[in-house]
Amino acid sequence: MRWWMAMVAGAVALAGVGVAPAQAGSPLRIASDDWCPYICVGADGRSITSGFMVDATARALELAGLSVEPQLMPLNRALAFTLGGQIAGLYAPAIDRRLVMSAPLIRSRACFYTRSVSTWRYQGLASLAQRQLGVIADYGYDDGPMDAYLAREQRNHKLVEFNHGEDAGMKNIRKLLYGRYDVVLEHETVMHRLLIQLGEKNFVRQSGCLEHYLPLVVGFSAKLPEARELVRKLDAGVVQMKASGEYARLLLRYEISDPDPAPVAARHAPSMH
Repeated sequence: MRWWMAMVAGAVALAGVGVAPAQAGSPLRIASDDWCPYICVGADGRSITSGFMVDATARALELAGLSVEPQLMPLNRALAFTLGGQIAGLYAPAIDRRLVMSAPLIRSRACFYTRSVSTWRYQGLASLAQRQLGVIADYGYDDGPMDAYLAREQRNHKLVEFNHGEDAGMKNIRKLLYGRYDVVLEHETVMHRLLIQLGEKNFVRQSGCLEHYLPLVVGFSAKLPEARELVRKLDAGVVQMKASGEYARLLLRYEISDPDPAPVAARHAPSMH
């Protein structure tokens, strides 16, 4: 979907919106861009309708009597609106301690991709020297060395180019295939879907992956008075889903796996808040 469609949809949805205390019957507005299979846009191209993060969040909060209204917009805009208190939160942000964050709902591995004719492989940050890398602005990749590298090189356009907008992932693949980029960094499960969608699976190869997985969380606005209570309810709901088998069924539905299947409460780091 074109970036301007997401902006129009987001602007319409947010007209007159403020952050009010979450109550039954008053949906929590949680936003993100199209990042399937975690956050998926419907056939109309204007709204988020499904996705692992979307469904897991909705079900976990439903168990506490709360409802969610997903909002489609570019991730950088969703972050700005959440920090400003205009919406309740966002799905799968980069780890940002300005947010009140849930425990990870799942973890995702990001990998490097080149054209199929390339022989290059990722062997640590030093192997990126002299290679132009395409990434998506404001995305997190490992909450570790790679994210630190991107922050350090954000103005070095010879090494890293940050793409924006609703179709940034598609844009990265096209630029890779056209020879504009040497390497693209994307989350493995997301890239698999994108390549199938574009029909380019045979022309792109995976060329190594990051060592650290990115925790996928829901980030709530610190301006929301009950943000920490929402996190508690969300975390508790995910624990219930794991115990009942709902979580495992959701993984099967979206054909993804959890690389760290420990109970959510056991790995909830207080420092993330």
